[in-house]
Amino acid sequence: MQETIGDTTYNWTDVTTEFADLCRNLPVGEVLRDEDFTLFEAMTALELMDPKMDGGMSIKNHFHEQKHGNRTLTLPQLIEKKLVKTSSLTPTELIHLFDQLLSTFHMWLDGHSLALTLYTCVYVHDIPIIEDYPLRTICYTFVKLIDYIRERILLKAGLFEEEDFSGTLTYNFPFYRDTIKDQTCLSDLKKCEDELNKRLRSLKHESELNQSEINATQQLIHRIRFLRLFFGVTLRFNEANEKTNEQTYLNSEEILKNLKQIDELLLLIRPSHVVEDETTTSPDNAEMIIPISSLADIARSFDPYYNYRQLPPAFNRFIRQLILPSCVYTFLGSICQQLRRMLEVNDKRTLKQAFEFFLEYSTNEKPSLFIRSLLLLSYLPSVQGCLLSSRKIFGQISFAEQVKYEMRLFIVPPLLTLKYIAIDQETINYGENFFQRACVPFSNLFYSLCNNRARTREKLSNLLDEFSVLQDESEKLDQWLHKYFLQHILQANLSTLNAQTLLLIEKTSYFFQFILHWTLLIMEYYLLMGFDLSLYSKRELYDVYFYFAQIILFTHINVYKTSTNLLNTTIPMLIQTNQKHQQISKNQTSNIFVQQFSSLVQQHSNDDPLMDSANDSNPGQKKNKRKNLNGLLSTNTDHHEQEVALIHGHFAMSTAMHRCLKALELERRLRFSSTDANYFLRDEIRYRHRFLPFANLCAPPYMPHADFLHIQNLSDNRYTPKELYQDAINNFSQAKTYFESYLNRLTASKQQTLNRTFTTNFTSLADVESYIRIAKTNCVVLKLLLSGHKPEMKIDFDFTLHAHYPTLKLYKKIFNHVKLTYRTLRTMSNSVLNSHNVDAIESKSDEPEFDFKEYYSKEKTLALRDIYIPYCTELFYRENPIKIVRCQGTYMYDQLGNKYLDCINNVAHVGHCHPYVCNQIYKQMGACATNNRYLHDNTVVLAEKLAKTLPKSLEQIFYTNSGSEANDLAIRLARQYTGNYDILVLDNAYHGHLTTLFELSTYKFKKANTEMKAPEHVHVLSIPDIYRVEEVESRGRRIAIFLIESLQSCGGQIIYPKGYLKQVFDFLQSKGILCLVDEVQTGFGRTGTHFWAFQSYEEDVTPDFITMGKSMGNGFPVAALVTRRDITQKFDMNGIEYFNTYGGNPVSCRAAIAVMDVIEKEKLMENALNVGNYLVEKLKEIQSKYDIIGDVRGRGLFLGIEVVRDGKSREPGIEEAHEIKYKLREHMIIVSLDGPDHNVIKFKSPMCFSNTDADFFCEKLETVVRECQKKKEEQQQQQQ
Repeated sequence: MQETIGDTTYNWTDVTTEFADLCRNLPVGEVLRDEDFTLFEAMTALELMDPKMDGGMSIKNHFHEQKHGNRTLTLPQLIEKKLVKTSSLTPTELIHLFDQLLSTFHMWLDGHSLALTLYTCVYVHDIPIIEDYPLRTICYTFVKLIDYIRERILLKAGLFEEEDFSGTLTYNFPFYRDTIKDQTCLSDLKKCEDELNKRLRSLKHESELNQSEINATQQLIHRIRFLRLFFGVTLRFNEANEKTNEQTYLNSEEILKNLKQIDELLLLIRPSHVVEDETTTSPDNAEMIIPISSLADIARSFDPYYNYRQLPPAFNRFIRQLILPSCVYTFLGSICQQLRRMLEVNDKRTLKQAFEFFLEYSTNEKPSLFIRSLLLLSYLPSVQGCLLSSRKIFGQISFAEQVKYEMRLFIVPPLLTLKYIAIDQETINYGENFFQRACVPFSNLFYSLCNNRARTREKLSNLLDEFSVLQDESEKLDQWLHKYFLQHILQANLSTLNAQTLLLIEKTSYFFQFILHWTLLIMEYYLLMGFDLSLYSKRELYDVYFYFAQIILFTHINVYKTSTNLLNTTIPMLIQTNQKHQQISKNQTSNIFVQQFSSLVQQHSNDDPLMDSANDSNPGQKKNKRKNLNGLLSTNTDHHEQEVALIHGHFAMSTAMHRCLKALELERRLRFSSTDANYFLRDEIRYRHRFLPFANLCAPPYMPHADFLHIQNLSDNRYTPKELYQDAINNFSQAKTYFESYLNRLTASKQQTLNRTFTTNFTSLADVESYIRIAKTNCVVLKLLLSGHKPEMKIDFDFTLHAHYPTLKLYKKIFNHVKLTYRTLRTMSNSVLNSHNVDAIESKSDEPEFDFKEYYSKEKTLALRDIYIPYCTELFYRENPIKIVRCQGTYMYDQLGNKYLDCINNVAHVGHCHPYVCNQIYKQMGACATNNRYLHDNTVVLAEKLAKTLPKSLEQIFYTNSGSEANDLAIRLARQYTGNYDILVLDNAYHGHLTTLFELSTYKFKKANTEMKAPEHVHVLSIPDIYRVEEVESRGRRIAIFLIESLQSCGGQIIYPKGYLKQVFDFLQSKGILCLVDEVQTGFGRTGTHFWAFQSYEEDVTPDFITMGKSMGNGFPVAALVTRRDITQKFDMNGIEYFNTYGGNPVSCRAAIAVMDVIEKEKLMENALNVGNYLVEKLKEIQSKYDIIGDVRGRGLFLGIEVVRDGKSREPGIEEAHEIKYKLREHMIIVSLDGPDHNVIKFKSPMCFSNTDADFFCEKLETVVRECQKKKEEQQQQQQ
């Protein structure tokens, strides 16, 4: 096909069919691509897949059908061919048509054209020929409803966003304006409702009840009543204005009453759902099922191509599928909720309150164009021929009066506060001209806020030009008024009372300050909307934060200071002036400006800064006030404390951001920047584009890009990165303080609980809460950077928490932490080749991202724990427990972001939340997570890895969930194998919490309040006395198994004497007693020299059992029992299969495999040995200085520090040990106590514990020990 455009002839090839065939083979979301299918073709294809733009390819198919006789028919033609009926429709048919019409109404409100929505219904084109009265009434009402919304709401509001809302494209559709009135529709709907109710009553009294018809009729009644109420509510927003030329106050009470009725009806309406299978039912009876066979007579009632010939030539959009009724009714419910919330605007009686409500409503409710138009018309009702600036607020208050009163509240200018002064005509003219000019930009401000957010920002930029003109006018008016009022005050002989106050009045530009205040509000909102709309690139962030803080917010702070100073300083003099002239003027207000808004003053007497009305009505109060006013003392009230706190908070946040951005740039820590150090301050074109709307303003003066660069160049050589980091930390801390202060003041000043959307200026409560979290997090991150933490790590910005300010994120080559969410872990899984590729393991990282979700406050969590968790369940630091919310590496973080060095958590063996381990768990959980009855590679891969570390004879592995289960299973095996029952353990042993193990864990039952002892079959041996075995056997007891910890933990970090283990094992095994080594707390390389702690004695012993757990999964529950084959074969003979639901499942095995991979790749055994030796050396130095440290013992990162009262007596220092434990917590270090007397500080940190961590621990330990020793010596001196 050839086409000539200008001088060029194009040869087009139709590839529609080929393209469609190829697309059918594509998964959802993929786009066809080859050398001839470029980005242009791809974008075109995506456009065609848009629900609003899906007609391009279908047009050809449609007209191909027309060539074969399937033409679009009008309603009379359809009736003639008996393809659609217009009389005697059943309730089911009417319900279907009603829901379809309602769906088109919804889609029209959503921005689609009338030609593609309501008028695709053939009935609405020729409503008069419809014989069925309910259907005719329904069609009329929908047409009139849309026509009313178009003509009297959307066009009056003037918020044009879609072509069909512009008022020009009506496509000659019939709206029946001359034949049918709005009230007629409401009357007809009520009549239909009454007739259907009669029909319903008759159906219920028939001998044979037709339940389906009864239900359908009831549902139809609900729908008609809903339409009547909804149309009535819509009419009420403008009805009064159409009858008279006076603007009247909106009757919100009546509207709220109707909205409540609509909500109740929506609960009763069951949305229709058309199905092909007549046997289909609705779960919970939530939908009204309609078989498609029952709609055969109205199948042609909607035609998406009906209006094609009336559309513009390029308007090839078609809607092939209407929105489901269930979604439509949900949408209508949300509209009612938005309308109810919108009516709160009637309570906003000042411009500031209305401005904040408009921001809050548009930001949080995200209203449609229809709702935003109603909001504007509710606040500024419209009448024929009335300009926006001439409208009255709520139809009652002129904008000029409202602006005057707003200025009086903000800065008390004498022109608007001195009641009894005569104003000459020239001054009146100056003032009135200014206020009339002010009406235009202020009314346009509220108009701008009712547009969608992108268009609002565009209109605000234009609005700033209007405010720049108003600034010029305000300066001229201020200059005129200075001379006039000074002369008046001098004539009143008040100048001698307070010359300082008069000087302040003389130098203050009242009107300019007020206009500047509103200009700054608009500028601030304009810049922040750029963040909300994601308009700024990261290269622009420095420019934006600098300009926001140093130019705009700094100026606004000074404006608030000026206003507060004037309110505190001049109010007494203004009140005294009014009081002096009150009797002379006989209470007759002569100031024409004050007369104009006197009604507003009376309505807002509680908020009025002068409080004149209280003085006039209460002589006693007046007398007291006069007494207070002697000397004209200032009240020093902070009139704008909430606003000032917010502005200061934003100023500190923005200052902190541009300070840290500069430091990050200098240190080249920005992940997204190039290798050079000059990432910011490059783009002059973008700078001018971002701040161009500010160029015409008198104040704050626009800063050209050249001046901006000059300032930055001056400061570049003045501050080092560390100084910038410190300054940023200070500013983030100040921001946090200001925002918290705002929350506290607001909570204290409000009696009721505030909604989190409550807005002051342009900032909501939810915003403030997010800002506080961001400030806290960024402080912590910057402190790390200030300390020189890992120079190779980069910083990225995360705007997830809030669009205005980013959270600083530490970033390393692959990942720096793990957040267990689908998206994050999916990304991480792509970075790891497979579960056994240890080369893909990244080195550990210590810092989390602080994006935890805290459901309750610490106090509530503790209260709920007391209710639901038994008190006997152990809790560290029970008097004041630590609420841990995130962990990483060797650190644990509480809900406030405080980090604690973890010295006792041997569960997180390779470091808290190790990214590789977490990733492997995630990958396996997503692939297969089941019990171990099935064949799976992970089971044997882990077994192979474990077997390589164990004696060759130990090759049979049972997987369990915990070390307790493993020890319990070993006892079962030993009893089965030996035929004996008794158990041998060491004193102070701990082997688990199960019943069988609690009985032999003397460490536990020695602590019990009641008198407990080991049962008859448990024999407790002293350390190292093992030779009482013969005495036990002499009493006829037969021992099956001996349990021993490789290094006794709860007994006080005990290391057995050399040769002890070898002799004990040889002796017991010679007597047929099986020996178990408990490696639950000590295994997997903790000692540094060997993988298992019993091997560190190097005594060539081979136990019969080895149990392991805790550190095996780095926090994921997995444990194991390893033994000999002959023992398991004997166990098999009992005929009972061993099964453990979760023990050895693929996920737990994968976790253990990952832990062993990390131990090998990151050389954690070598780290444990080196750091452990370094730590022991440092601890020995402390021991040599302070005699309350009795002993330091252990291997690798399994250490004990025994605290005694003095070095000579070696009496256990129980009180001293507890004091050290709690003092270390104050220094952000977590330790625990063990041993028979609980005087041994146990040390079992994660294996990634570093020398830096060791230095920090020893430094704080020595500080605490020194204080403890000094306190003890002082007590001894006092006793002497």
